[in-house]
Amino acid sequence: MAISGIRIYWFEEGDGRRPEERIAAAAADLTGGPAAVSEWEIRREKRGKPYFKRHPELFLSITHSGEYWVCALSDMQVGIDLQMHTLREGETENAAGLRYVNMAKRFFHEKEADYVQEKAPYQRFFRVWAAKESYVKYTGKGIDDGFGSFSVIPGRERSLPEYPSGDGPAAWTAAGAWFTEFPAGGIEKPAYTLCVCGERQEEILEIKP
Repeated sequence: MAISGIRIYWFEEGDGRRPEERIAAAAADLTGGPAAVSEWEIRREKRGKPYFKRHPELFLSITHSGEYWVCALSDMQVGIDLQMHTLREGETENAAGLRYVNMAKRFFHEKEADYVQEKAPYQRFFRVWAAKESYVKYTGKGIDDGFGSFSVIPGRERSLPEYPSGDGPAAWTAAGAWFTEFPAGGIEKPAYTLCVCGERQEEILEIKP
């Protein structure tokens, strides 16, 4: 079966399935192939990037946060990251925002840290974090290889694009890659941020079995 674009498969963490069973179910749904775990055996590169042993033509990326486990499948290299917007017990969003500003200054590129600090740091921190995680999963370099050395802010811009009307997504290019971001749970007050990164802009279809 010819595959094009990116397919995102959502699973609930408490569904009783092992990660390899979820991957097999997603890959079988996409390709029409068998759903046996052995058919979709996963190996990992030196820095942890997963790949299919028997199907080098199909690429994948995996993420989980909060109540969800998500994978992306594509005919091109892909990275995906899901971030649940978290607060410490008894913490307000304003207090969390200050904490995340300090984290951004420590771990992010200067341009990204400025963007987080400018306004709405609680929401903006997770937008940048999800984008950066998706990028290092796409490249396969991992977060230890200069996480602050690159910026996911587009070109000469000083901020990420705002969400369009409706349910998003927002799309942009930075660091030689394409990013597509979805606010999960509503644009005004999302509970999660999901970001997908690839070498080119592609049609993205979300599937929730």
